[in-house]
Amino acid sequence: FMSTLNSEIRVFPNPTKGLITIVGSPLEIAQVRIYNLLGQDLTALTKRVLHEKSKMVIDLADLKEGFYFVITENTSNKVHKQ
Repeated sequence: FMSTLNSEIRVFPNPTKGLITIVGSPLEIAQVRIYNLLGQDLTALTKRVLHEKSKMVIDLADLKEGFYFVITENTSNKVHKQ
């Protein structure tokens, strides 16, 4: 059970080889964007595998190895793609 007022999200696994799972409030994960360290929006290069009410799975397989920011409504999480 997660309160809708709780804007905290979890992104795992981290580091990842490809798939990441994002869990949080539905409002928080309604719009997830992926940015590189240069601030470039790379969301279009990722694939949304699953989007349920409070869970999203995104495939980062087409991104190079490195660090990326997973940006939601109010949070920013750094993910290491291996």
